[in-house]
Order: sequence, then C-alpha cells, then structure tokens
Amino acid sequence: MNHFAILDTLDSDPVPPDVVRNIRSPSITIRVKLVSKVSGREISARALLDSGTEGLIIHEDYAKRNKLTLRTLAKPIPAQNVDRSENTNGVIHHTTIQHLKLEDALGRTHEEHAKFYITNIGDYDLILGTDWLWFHNPKVNWAKDEFSLTRCPATCRVP
Repeated sequence: MNHFAILDTLDSDPVPPDVVRNIRSPSITIRVKLVSKVSGREISARALLDSGTEGLIIHEDYAKRNKLTLRTLAKPIPAQNVDRSENTNGVIHHTTIQHLKLEDALGRTHEEHAKFYITNIGDYDLILGTDWLWFHNPKVNWAKDEFSLTRCPATCRVP
C-alpha cells in the first residue's frame, strides 16, 4: 500500500512524494538588502528563508539587472529543483560574494559576507537555504513568519 494514500482523493492522481516533502519544509519570505562594497549602495531583495533548499542562491535575472559582480566556477554544478527535476538553467556557472544585510523580528540588523550561487529560482530574488540556517541557527517561529538571530557565529555583525 502507498504510504501517501491518506493524501489521495478519488478524483485525482496520487500526490508525488517530492511534493509532500516540499510541503513539509517550512519557509518564510523576508526583505533583505545587498550592500555594494565600493559605493555603499543598497539594493532591496525579496528573499526566501527556506528549510527545504540547500545553499544560498540568487536569481540570475536579479543578478544581471543589478549588475552584480559574478565569478565563474572552475567546474559547473548541476542544479536541481525541489521536485528533483533539472533546473531550467541546467548547471550553475557563476557565484557572487555579497554583503548581506537583514533585520530580524527583534529589530536587530544582521550583516555578513555571503557567497551565493547564480541560477533561476522562480519568484524570489534570493534564497537562504539549509546551509545558512544551520550556520546561523536562528530561532524561527514558522507559524508567525518570524525569526531572530540570537545564536549567530562571531563572523556575523549583529549589534
């Protein structure tokens, strides 16, 4: 018997396991800023704090539109979507190092240098995935879409 049978209905196809996995991976949409090292210019970004995505990722269109400095990877990395399908961009060819600035639910400003991979990520400008969550270990209230950065490593600046 299919262990996902409880989600099936009589008039639909069974729910694929990958979709179920994604539903159970909470995420929060937040506003962040990227700060230019040279000019100090700040650009706003719509970010997804996502427990179901690995890595730190910036949308390719966002990177191009904002003229971010890109670095070419020596060896491209295959990119997969959450449903394990191949990403429309195929492989990841570039990264960018950005000064990331965001504010948590307690009103504290958090700043760090972060290395992002560049690919197509749908409706968001960037994603902070499990690598970021593990490193910063934020206190997250998924029900209220709030987080606080009270356990950041020393490499972060949180006044």
